[in-house]
Amino acid sequence: LDTGTGKPDTSVLYGQTDLFQAASLPYGNGSLRMTILMPRQDYSSEDIIADFSAENWDDWRAGLHSREFELALPKFRFECEQLLNDQLIAMGMGEALSPAGANFDSMFVDLQVFISKVLHKSFVQVDEVGTEAAAVTAVFMGATNVDDKYIICNRPFLFVIHESTTGTILFMGRIAEPVWET
Repeated sequence: LDTGTGKPDTSVLYGQTDLFQAASLPYGNGSLRMTILMPRQDYSSEDIIADFSAENWDDWRAGLHSREFELALPKFRFECEQLLNDQLIAMGMGEALSPAGANFDSMFVDLQVFISKVLHKSFVQVDEVGTEAAAVTAVFMGATNVDDKYIICNRPFLFVIHESTTGTILFMGRIAEPVWET
């Protein structure tokens, strides 16, 4: 979020819709943020996912503003591993994943090289010290709301780590059950 000065907004922000409450927290020098999307009592994180679009994401971010509220966020650790071969083939990269079709001749002499698998791993950990994240995917937790002055993440919820100014999403996840591994 640009403050009009060309510098990112480093304040903690609050937003709400009929579907959820949101808390947006600055990271580092303010160029990144983590936004928590806590479903309202009559909704679920799946309802937010179903309504998630580029247009809605921009609207939701535009509705964030500075105000006092309390946030209870559990510490959590999330790891994900996924083989991406099928997705890459569907995106048109099947030739590169085929021993017969791949052509990396300009890179390798006297070898028929192909991509055998693409494995994606991601990691997010949130605790009282801060957040560590690597790769592209992550997940967080839920809450029951007393009123719009509190966001208590004690049931499934979503989180989004994104660039502050453009809103470009770097990590997005759903915390279904908060489990802390020591």
